[in-house]
Amino acid sequence: MSKSEILTEAKIENLKLKLQAAHAANRKLHKRVKALSQSRAHQQGKVKVLQSRIKAQSRVIHASRGAMGADVVISGHKFGSRMVSLCIALYAFGGCSFRGVRRVLLCLQMELGINESDIPSKSSIDNWIQKAGHYHYTREMDLTEDWSEYCIIVDESMVVGQQRMLLALGVRAHKVGKEALSFEEVKVLGFAVAASWKWAEVQSFLEKVADKMGTKATYVVCDGGANLKKGVSGANLLRICDVGHEICKLMEQTYRQDERFLSWIKEVAKVRFQVFMRATAYLLPPRQRTVARFTNLSSIVQWAQSMLHVLPTLTTQEQQTYGWLGEHKEIIQEFANAFKMNESILKILKNEGLSYQNIEKCLLICQNSTSTVCKKLIDKIENYLRQEKEKLPDSDTLWHMSSDILESLFGKFKHLASNNVLNGVTGRVLALCLLTSGNCELDQINGYVQQALESVSMPELKQWKMDHLFENQLLKRQEIFKT
Repeated sequence: MSKSEILTEAKIENLKLKLQAAHAANRKLHKRVKALSQSRAHQQGKVKVLQSRIKAQSRVIHASRGAMGADVVISGHKFGSRMVSLCIALYAFGGCSFRGVRRVLLCLQMELGINESDIPSKSSIDNWIQKAGHYHYTREMDLTEDWSEYCIIVDESMVVGQQRMLLALGVRAHKVGKEALSFEEVKVLGFAVAASWKWAEVQSFLEKVADKMGTKATYVVCDGGANLKKGVSGANLLRICDVGHEICKLMEQTYRQDERFLSWIKEVAKVRFQVFMRATAYLLPPRQRTVARFTNLSSIVQWAQSMLHVLPTLTTQEQQTYGWLGEHKEIIQEFANAFKMNESILKILKNEGLSYQNIEKCLLICQNSTSTVCKKLIDKIENYLRQEKEKLPDSDTLWHMSSDILESLFGKFKHLASNNVLNGVTGRVLALCLLTSGNCELDQINGYVQQALESVSMPELKQWKMDHLFENQLLKRQEIFKT
């Protein structure tokens, strides 16, 4: 065989091998195409099922809309009353942020087939909230006979820098039921922002609230701040001491100079500083407050008692770290007994209210605690209870005695406010009016949303913020850094 024939034979064999490889690759591609076709058919089937579910849900939603009421057109606004009501409810009642409201609406649109042409922007939702709050805050009180006698709960809250907000809530003077106040029972009567609140300014604020209500309050519940006490007195109003703050104050007066307490609490602070980066840090005590320390001292007492109980079962290193608690066992137990007595008193007065009968119940608790609680503290609490009892006009009167509802509302405000404290008090403070009086319930929102949005204009809202709020420090900061 010649050399050329040999080369030709080799080329043919090489081509045969390439052809075989191409056939194998082709078979794999055919298998892949078949698998993709089957997957596509499967996905198309799932899409059809989802589409049928969406149509079914849409029919249910459209059928239920008749029960919810017709979608009322709001003059000057793109969206109807249903969308606005839903956004307000999600923000005030659902606790969503403005962007969170948008995300919820997008989920509803995708999953339930809500046929809305668009989703409102964050700014639109913000404006709706402020308009609805402004509507409730500025309109005349529609008071029933139950409100012929009312109580004011007032306190101030520091926001940032020179901004302090004074907030007044109103509630029927006579307490009903044996439960603590809820947001539905109270109304926002007034709030104002100032660099500081002197007693004369507090007095003027309370007088403006009285003018708005048309009559003076029967009494005012507040803590023992000097400006609040003198302001209430200057407005010729009866002050009921907030029971929570007052008992904490009496505890502080009793123990703040006690060497046993000072030695123990110093060790608690010391161990937090020394151990927080070590292996035994998981047993650290709760963080202490620098201001009003006695308001959260009960949690530290509970921690100390638990540690003393489990101390024998801990490792040698853990016992060395926390063994000093045994030296303070006496003061820890004394505090535990005192807090147990205080909690029994607070449970009665916060939930059941101030009355002759409830004061007598609390005095009996004090008498039964004389063997386990410091006599000095018991005497202070008994004197306080008798003083409050003398403020009652008769034995049938039942009044409020706690400002916890206001503290809860401050917490709600801080949750809804911007995380950047430089914003201070913004127009979102008007949302407080939506959190009270049941105004964030969907059926209530449907009743006022059209009138609120049509009656409150953006220029009016802007002017109100200029008249009542401070300059936004974050915007001021941004302007400075632009130059």
